[in-house]
Amino acid sequence: MYTENNFEGRKKRKWGVQAIADITRAVIILAVAITLLFGSLLKIDFVLQIDSFLRYGFGGISLLYGSFRLYRGVVND
Repeated sequence: MYTENNFEGRKKRKWGVQAIADITRAVIILAVAITLLFGSLLKIDFVLQIDSFLRYGFGGISLLYGSFRLYRGVVND
């Protein structure tokens, strides 16, 4: 529970090495997810050779994990 004093006393966000690393990981993982999920539209032969269940499953998991990494990098808990 946040009180006014606790909320006002929070420091401004500083971009540290960990936050930059989390955002970089998130961008890479989200790029993999987009490549897997939209590989058929992009006509990428390597992606089209993968079984569709595996491709969409791993793409969905990558999308969720990349979003989580991006959230962690931005919020910096």
